[in-house]
Amino acid sequence: MPADSIAGSGGEVSATDHLGLIRAVVGRVGTNVVSVVLDTFAKGPVTATVMGGHFAAWWPDESITDESEDQASPGDELSGITVTLSDGTARSLPVAELLRQ
Repeated sequence: MPADSIAGSGGEVSATDHLGLIRAVVGRVGTNVVSVVLDTFAKGPVTATVMGGHFAAWWPDESITDESEDQASPGDELSGITVTLSDGTARSLPVAELLRQ
Protein backbone atom coordinates (compact mmCIF):
# COMPACT_ATOMS: atom_id res chain seq x y z
CA MET A 1 0.00 0.00 0.00
CA PRO A 2 1.39 3.46 -0.85
CA ALA A 3 2.61 5.43 2.19
CA ASP A 4 0.26 8.36 1.40
CA SER A 5 -2.93 6.42 0.66
CA ILE A 6 -5.84 4.49 2.18
CA ALA A 7 -7.93 1.43 1.34
CA GLY A 8 -11.08 0.19 3.01
CA SER A 9 -14.74 -0.65 2.94
CA GLY A 10 -17.52 1.32 1.31
CA GLY A 11 -19.61 1.68 4.46
CA GLU A 12 -21.75 -0.70 6.43
CA VAL A 13 -25.18 0.31 7.75
CA SER A 14 -26.35 -0.77 11.22
CA ALA A 15 -29.47 0.02 13.23
CA THR A 16 -29.27 1.06 16.88
CA ASP A 17 -31.95 1.68 19.49
CA HIS A 18 -30.76 5.19 20.40
CA LEU A 19 -29.14 6.58 17.25
CA GLY A 20 -31.24 4.97 14.53
CA LEU A 21 -29.16 4.09 11.50
CA ILE A 22 -25.40 4.50 11.60
CA ARG A 23 -22.86 4.02 8.85
CA ALA A 24 -19.28 2.88 9.44
CA VAL A 25 -16.19 2.91 7.22
CA VAL A 26 -13.00 1.08 8.17
CA GLY A 27 -9.73 0.34 6.44
CA ARG A 28 -5.97 0.61 6.32
CA VAL A 29 -3.77 3.68 5.99
CA GLY A 30 -0.28 4.08 4.55
CA THR A 31 2.62 4.72 6.91
CA ASN A 32 2.62 8.49 6.27
CA VAL A 33 -1.13 9.03 6.90
CA VAL A 34 -1.88 10.62 10.29
CA SER A 35 -5.45 11.89 9.72
CA VAL A 36 -8.46 10.90 7.59
CA VAL A 37 -11.54 13.08 7.05
CA LEU A 38 -14.46 11.57 5.14
CA ASP A 39 -16.82 13.98 3.37
CA THR A 40 -20.25 12.37 3.91
CA PHE A 41 -23.52 13.28 2.27
CA ALA A 42 -25.48 12.69 5.50
CA LYS A 43 -23.34 14.64 8.00
CA GLY A 44 -20.64 16.56 6.15
CA PRO A 45 -17.01 16.06 7.25
CA VAL A 46 -16.42 13.13 9.63
CA THR A 47 -12.98 12.71 11.21
CA ALA A 48 -11.84 9.10 11.47
CA THR A 49 -9.76 7.59 14.25
CA VAL A 50 -6.33 6.60 12.88
CA MET A 51 -4.20 4.13 14.83
CA GLY A 52 -1.79 1.31 14.13
CA GLY A 53 -2.06 1.44 10.35
CA HIS A 54 -5.88 1.43 10.37
CA PHE A 55 -8.72 3.96 10.40
CA ALA A 56 -12.35 3.81 11.50
CA ALA A 57 -15.24 6.27 11.38
CA TRP A 58 -18.99 6.18 11.98
CA TRP A 59 -21.83 8.67 11.80
CA PRO A 60 -25.63 8.76 12.09
CA ASP A 61 -27.09 8.11 8.66
CA GLU A 62 -30.22 9.29 6.94
CA SER A 63 -33.11 6.87 6.72
CA ILE A 64 -32.77 4.35 3.94
CA THR A 65 -35.14 1.80 2.50
CA ASP A 66 -34.37 -1.75 1.44
CA GLU A 67 -34.72 -0.58 -2.16
CA SER A 68 -32.30 2.35 -1.81
CA GLU A 69 -29.76 0.14 -0.01
CA ASP A 70 -30.02 -2.53 -2.73
CA GLN A 71 -29.29 0.10 -5.38
CA ALA A 72 -26.40 1.71 -3.49
CA SER A 73 -22.83 1.14 -4.57
CA PRO A 74 -19.93 0.99 -2.11
CA GLY A 75 -18.81 4.53 -1.38
CA ASP A 76 -22.12 6.19 -2.39
CA GLU A 77 -22.31 7.76 1.08
CA LEU A 78 -19.05 9.70 0.50
CA SER A 79 -18.29 12.67 -1.73
CA GLY A 80 -14.55 12.80 -1.03
CA ILE A 81 -11.71 12.02 1.35
CA THR A 82 -8.89 14.15 2.75
CA VAL A 83 -5.81 12.60 4.30
CA THR A 84 -3.16 14.50 6.21
CA LEU A 85 0.38 13.17 6.00
CA SER A 86 3.06 13.15 8.68
CA ASP A 87 4.75 16.18 7.07
CA GLY A 88 1.49 18.20 7.42
CA THR A 89 0.50 17.97 3.76
CA ALA A 90 -3.23 17.55 3.13
CA ARG A 91 -4.15 15.41 0.14
CA SER A 92 -7.63 15.05 -1.39
CA LEU A 93 -8.44 11.56 -2.61
CA PRO A 94 -11.24 10.30 -4.82
CA VAL A 95 -13.64 7.84 -3.17
CA ALA A 96 -12.52 5.23 -5.71
CA GLU A 97 -9.08 5.16 -4.07
CA LEU A 98 -10.64 4.10 -0.76
CA LEU A 99 -12.43 1.21 -2.46
CA ARG A 100 -9.49 -0.22 -4.36
CA GLN A 101 -8.32 -3.49 -2.88
